Amino acid sequence: MIFSEKSTIKFISHLDLMRMWHRAFRRAQIKIAYTHGFHPQPRISIASPLAVGWTSDCEMMDFYLLEDMPVDDIIKRLNPQMPNGIEILRCLQVQSNEPSLQSKLRFAEYLVSFKGNSHFIKQAIQKFLSSESVIMDKRKDPNSTYDIRPLVIFCELESDKNDNNIMRTRLVNRPEAAARPDELVRAMGLSEFVLNIHRNNLIFE
Repeated sequence: MIFSEKSTIKFISHLDLMRMWHRAFRRAQIKIAYTHGFHPQPRISIASPLAVGWTSDCEMMDFYLLEDMPVDDIIKRLNPQMPNGIEILRCLQVQSNEPSLQSKLRFAEYLVSFKGNSHFIKQAIQKFLSSESVIMDKRKDPNSTYDIRPLVIFCELESDKNDNNIMRTRLVNRPEAAARPDELVRAMGLSEFVLNIHRNNLIFE
């Protein structure tokens, strides 16, 4: 399933988002499959959880049903249960033995909006791109470091119709190695100029 996250919904946590999906399936009377064990959980999995405060029009999710249902019916039943800011865009049925979206994800693309002088922002981007290595502290473990430079596939600055500064970038997003756009702008020294981070594409193998 592909869905968008916009407006105020961007401020809810991933855990709250998953709870929202659980309620939506129940209210839509769609029988979702559950895991086995002492604490069964609905078999729903987001390809790459979106950070709080970011928006997206390409979020993807796996889920398993107890019985077959036309994908058009799934969308028609679920969309009325969605809060403001979430819209289901597409649903596709696959084989139950298909590898998970998380395991097949390779890259994510983002649009980062900046305030401030475009010349200064462009210089910061060019300085980063000209570096062979940029060592960063790991977000969850300040005692560990990683090189973010090899994880940035491309990065370019452009302007929208309102002359706002928009950085378009593609970042590695694999289970074993991933870069975040907020970490990228921190490496460039541009964190204070960020207006919005929007994910616009997920690329799978």
